[in-house]
Amino acid sequence: MNTRATVSSVGRAGALPPEALGPARRFASMPDDLDLDCTDADRVRLAVRVVVRCFDGLADEAVLRWPVRNRIAAMLRIAEATFGDQLAWESPCAAATCGQPMALSVPLAPIERLGLGEAQFTWLPDAGHWMSVRLPDGQDQRTLRAIGTDPDAERSLATSLVEYVNGARRPAGWQLPRAWIAPLADELARRDPLTDFHIEAVCPWCGTTNEQPVDLEDVVLERLADEQRQALRDVHELARHYHWKEPDILAIPPARRAKYLARIREEGDA
Repeated sequence: MNTRATVSSVGRAGALPPEALGPARRFASMPDDLDLDCTDADRVRLAVRVVVRCFDGLADEAVLRWPVRNRIAAMLRIAEATFGDQLAWESPCAAATCGQPMALSVPLAPIERLGLGEAQFTWLPDAGHWMSVRLPDGQDQRTLRAIGTDPDAERSLATSLVEYVNGARRPAGWQLPRAWIAPLADELARRDPLTDFHIEAVCPWCGTTNEQPVDLEDVVLERLADEQRQALRDVHELARHYHWKEPDILAIPPARRAKYLARIREEGDA
């Protein structure tokens, strides 16, 4: 049974600005894509490598320094080029008495239009202060995952996002007041809906309305890992049967490859 998610975040942010990335290439359409270790525990590194492979003219270090939401938007473009206009996955119902798998899907085009605005914004934590804050990038994301729940390290990371305080460069040794850490996190979530993404979906089994956080990038990475495994199976079967070369097989759209594979199975059953 399919449950189509309601994208509750759409419309909270402005439209995409003009970008120079150009179109994304379908993942698993080139031999190098099959070399990627899709089980890499460093998901930031894996996502960066996918983006660099599927867009022209990018380097790992540059993409690592993009705001996280920009990288997620690029990943969604790759998903659209690979899977079409819907991103689909399964997630268990959150109801304690259920837990059945729900088939979820969200439309990619409106999600991509979320909030790729300025990477810096002005924030007023109280009436007497204003500061210029940058959105977290991939390196910040790695740092946050490494520090876990260490409150001092979390404070240092939050402080590093503040570039100007009351119009002046952040003084050396200045630390973000602890009382401002949670409000800043809320402001970052508001301005970065791709990173703080939620959906609502009604479970077809128990009828419970689920509001679930969704790690969009991780969902895309899992789907791309499936695509890589399928491409490897296709290459193995088609090369064995037709003796085609790997690049030629990968250049064939998956839907057409499936027709050749179906014909092979039909002949095998004859």
